[in-house]
Amino acid sequence: RSDEVRGVTIQHRTVDIEAAAKLWRDDLSASQIANRFGVSRNVIVGLAFRNRGLFPWRGDAGKKTRAPGQRRRRALASGRRN
Repeated sequence: RSDEVRGVTIQHRTVDIEAAAKLWRDDLSASQIANRFGVSRNVIVGLAFRNRGLFPWRGDAGKKTRAPGQRRRRALASGRRN
């Protein structure tokens, strides 16, 4: 394709990978980083995937799960106790 050079699209060239990696390490989300560079979230996720050494794994930080030991609010609101 004419918009690609060695697998790097035009969008990827507008993102400073080192700067994006620093923002990632400072705990900004992929969406927040993307907004700063004016690209889509998927561009940042793709960069993180291809440059894993610069973008350390954050565990399951993006998943909507409760911490171990937390109870559901409904159980607390209904007055039931464990």
